[in-house]
Amino acid sequence: MPRTRIVGRWTRLGIRKQLTTVAVLLVALPLCIGILLLANLLTSSLSNAQVTQAREVAHRTAAYAGERGPAAMTSFQLDDGYRAQLVDSSGAVVWTSNSHYTSPLSEMRPQPGDAEQEGAVRWWGPGDRNEHRDLVVAQGITHAGDPYVAIVATSQEDQQSAVTVTTGLLLACVPLVMLAAGLTAWWVGGRALDPVDEMNARVSRITSSTLDERVPLPEAPDELRSLAITMNQMLQRLQAAHESQRRFISDASHELRSPMASLSGALEIAASDDRIETWRELSPLMQTEASRLSELVQDLLALSRSDDGGLELTITETDLDDLAAQEVARLRRTATVEVTSKITATRIEADPTQIGQVLRNLCDNAARHARSRVHVDVRPLEHAGAMIRVEDDGNGIATADRERVFERFVRLEESRSRDQGGSGLGLAIVHQIVTAHGGTIRVDGSEMGGARFVVTLPGPR
Repeated sequence: MPRTRIVGRWTRLGIRKQLTTVAVLLVALPLCIGILLLANLLTSSLSNAQVTQAREVAHRTAAYAGERGPAAMTSFQLDDGYRAQLVDSSGAVVWTSNSHYTSPLSEMRPQPGDAEQEGAVRWWGPGDRNEHRDLVVAQGITHAGDPYVAIVATSQEDQQSAVTVTTGLLLACVPLVMLAAGLTAWWVGGRALDPVDEMNARVSRITSSTLDERVPLPEAPDELRSLAITMNQMLQRLQAAHESQRRFISDASHELRSPMASLSGALEIAASDDRIETWRELSPLMQTEASRLSELVQDLLALSRSDDGGLELTITETDLDDLAAQEVARLRRTATVEVTSKITATRIEADPTQIGQVLRNLCDNAARHARSRVHVDVRPLEHAGAMIRVEDDGNGIATADRERVFERFVRLEESRSRDQGGSGLGLAIVHQIVTAHGGTIRVDGSEMGGARFVVTLPGPR
């Protein structure tokens, strides 16, 4: 839960703040680690130098004492910052460079010719409550056959103080460096995100009436330019969908107006004339217009359901030849043209109700535009699936219009206009159903002289 809360807070910071935070951390962490490593290296370097120098001082002290003896040590010139003692074999201090230090500076007792060192020796001076730390080097000598130990000590406080001051100064600079890194990252992030802010401002001003506006493209060919191109493509699709919706509403209103006007006119005539003959004369017209209106509304509802979330298909094993035979029989009863067919036993996996509507819409469309004959052909494909062909001997469809014919309310030439009884949505519904089944539909020229619609449906999935 805490991790989720942290991630949530981090994502709410925004890209610019995230970039600044990451930049500051990337600068601060290595810088602090580097300062600590530098302090350790500086401590080691100063310590080695101090040990080397202390050994040299101890060697000179031992050499002087071994050559001249303890009595001559009063004239020995000791380096500044050092304290020295000469201790005999009994542990007594026979000479000291500072009269305040009468006790041995160290318990080390190396053999003559040997040297030992001891670091970080803690001691307290006379009347001094502060702890001191010394580096102590002891070297064994002999004079006149008697063994002695020359002890040299030097304070480590100056060395530690230098390391502490240097580390403190460097650490004090860390906040300044972090501030500089943060300001730089904030500025760079702002400059990098300026195109995003501009895109955001432009998109926020776009409304349904200004979908023709586009997002400006950044000059640099980077991810932001790719984002702007994608947004412009999206706006173009939205504009096309909006214009298509407006055309659809306009065409639907026009199509609904015609049967509604016919029904309204017929009702006005019937209402003004009480004779039963008038009602009987107008009844077929009103039934025709009501059927046309009902068909149009059903088609609109079908397309609306398809647009909302796709057609809901109930896939079962379907005898396509039986559906085709039923539509051919119906068409022969209702149409005024000759209907021929070539139907081969074909079984597919499909929604029988929807495929039945495909056959009905194609047959009705062919019958409306045929001069004298409609032909229906149903057969299985060689490997899997099935093919439906419905053709007529009408005027056909121009090559330029063969893609547009599946759009909603598309008006073609006079010979295939909707004045002949269709709602103008049948082929659009056919296209939606076939596509939902994973099939294809196209329109070609027929050898009979008119149009030929070819539907291919896939095999089992």
